[in-house]
Amino acid sequence: MASADERNDEEGGIGHALWSNRNRILASTAALGFAAFAAGSLVPPVQQATVRLSAPPEVSAHWDDATLQRVISEAPRRPEPSRSTVLSAWLELLDQTEGGRAETGAERRPDGSVEVWARDREAEVARAHAEALAEQLIADLDPVVADVSTPAGEAAPPPETSQRNSAIEALDASIASARETLASAEDRQAALPPPRPSDQAKTSSRSSQDAANRNAPSLRRELEGLVRFARSLPSATPSDAPASLRESEEWRSWRNARVRRDTVATQITELSRTLLDGHPRMATLRLRLDDLNSELDEARDRLATAIQRRIGGLRRDLANTEQAIAQDAAASKADQQATAARAEVEAEVAAARQTLDALLSARAAAVAATSAAPTPEPVVPPVVNQPAVPQQKPAVSMDVTVRELRPNIWPIVAGSAAFGFIAASLLAIFASPRGVFAPAAFPQNAPARTRRGATASAGSAAIPHPQALGIDITPADELIAGILASEVSRVVIVPVAEDERPVAVEIVRRLSLRGSQAALLDLSERQLAARAMGVEDGSLGVSDMIAGEATFAEIARRDVPTQAEVFGRGQAVIGEAAFLAMERRNVLDFIERNFEVLLVVCGGVAPETVKSLLTPDAALVVTVDGEDEAIVTAGIRRLREAGLSDMILANGRQFAL
Repeated sequence: MASADERNDEEGGIGHALWSNRNRILASTAALGFAAFAAGSLVPPVQQATVRLSAPPEVSAHWDDATLQRVISEAPRRPEPSRSTVLSAWLELLDQTEGGRAETGAERRPDGSVEVWARDREAEVARAHAEALAEQLIADLDPVVADVSTPAGEAAPPPETSQRNSAIEALDASIASARETLASAEDRQAALPPPRPSDQAKTSSRSSQDAANRNAPSLRRELEGLVRFARSLPSATPSDAPASLRESEEWRSWRNARVRRDTVATQITELSRTLLDGHPRMATLRLRLDDLNSELDEARDRLATAIQRRIGGLRRDLANTEQAIAQDAAASKADQQATAARAEVEAEVAAARQTLDALLSARAAAVAATSAAPTPEPVVPPVVNQPAVPQQKPAVSMDVTVRELRPNIWPIVAGSAAFGFIAASLLAIFASPRGVFAPAAFPQNAPARTRRGATASAGSAAIPHPQALGIDITPADELIAGILASEVSRVVIVPVAEDERPVAVEIVRRLSLRGSQAALLDLSERQLAARAMGVEDGSLGVSDMIAGEATFAEIARRDVPTQAEVFGRGQAVIGEAAFLAMERRNVLDFIERNFEVLLVVCGGVAPETVKSLLTPDAALVVTVDGEDEAIVTAGIRRLREAGLSDMILANGRQFAL
């Protein structure tokens, strides 16, 4: 099982790979999403033709769900249009996004009518298919005509009577629907909240709201004035205090103390023109001035406490006032909405009641007209063998409409974009080069070098092979490439032993030659790296800037060959107190913000100080140039015991030719 540090390193590498390739990932996602959108836009729309069939209730009752399903299943399927293989596969995929909808269908409506529809790429084909289904449903009514025909031996009712009966039935259905509409509107009216109290209560509420609106600006002005005076209290004069504060006892005490202190200070100024500082009178006045300064500080502290109490009270009053204003505004808005909803529901109730009264009046008139008409007597026709007369089909009205349907391409677009995002992310993770936080293997064919960088001889100690040390060492070129790829802004370099020829100089120069704004900060005791880049002995450095004896422009030096910036340690002596350590971090952060990469050389620096220089985004590089196994092992163990386990072992002597 991997350790916690290994898991954190792996997660950091994955996050770094994704962030470094964010532009490619976003471009792949957008490209695939746009391609899917463009391909879906090229798909032609679907035309849907709908036929609405209306017939008398005794006839349309025959069109039940079973009959509709039978007619639809027996109808011939429409021919498939000729299209290319790629377009056919794309259309089938879009049809799946629409839920696998059918090509034809039929359904009954609440008013007894039947709707038959058909879909096709061409409007005329869909219209012909839907009309054929409607004709099939009309033809299916032949058995029904014989059942509803007049029985033998009975006289058919006159046409006027049939029309009146049909009108009465239609009125009954309309009356039932109107009653339901009225009942629904009355239920909504009963569910509405009751109106608010009388006009007197509204007037009192409005007056309180107006008073709150007038009081809020004055409270805000007084609060802002107190806050400004509290910020400028150490240098303010009694006349600068707001008018509301001048009535307090604390302000009067502070004013009197200020007047007494200013009086003594004026006397000292006047006497200093004629008397020496050692004069007894001058000494007495200075002691008096010290007492008055202490008294003034105490009065100022009491005044500041009183101001803070007053500010807290004003903030509470202002918050309560603003809350009351907001509640009143919300209540007013709710009343307006409730009034509008109540008026709308009342209008619906009135309209529904008026419609119901009109329908009841029409039905009463129709019933009266039917009762006044004479009832014909049944006449039995003679039985004569006559040929059967075919029954006529009832009148069925058809209403044909055609509308355009477009497929929903957004699931395809979202899926394509998600596929592009996942594929680009996986490619960035598995195909990205090894970063600065992954240790690289030492090349097998690297020449052996001595501790001073010369070619190893028979009598000199050679650099041990990586397999002999049991560790992975990163060459300098890979370290520089990793720094540039990972966008690390601070690299802390710690030599495992004495670094006679600092490799940090080579690294910062190569970074500068590759176009990076790099700087080197040498905090080591011997200052070898700073001297190699042109910093003279006794020059001002970081410690002088921390002590306040130098500025940034005075301590910065420029490397002549590469124009890289270099900073020395400095001459001022600073301790390791918490305040000075904090100032050192602030100075390092300031220098780091001015460059893309800052290399901090810490040769001979205590591990605790090195640990304080590391930020969450910094990298710790340990150089093991020309050292034997014992020195490397001891140096790594010493750093790990100090809590510096996350490090990169680098060979600064191996550069690409």
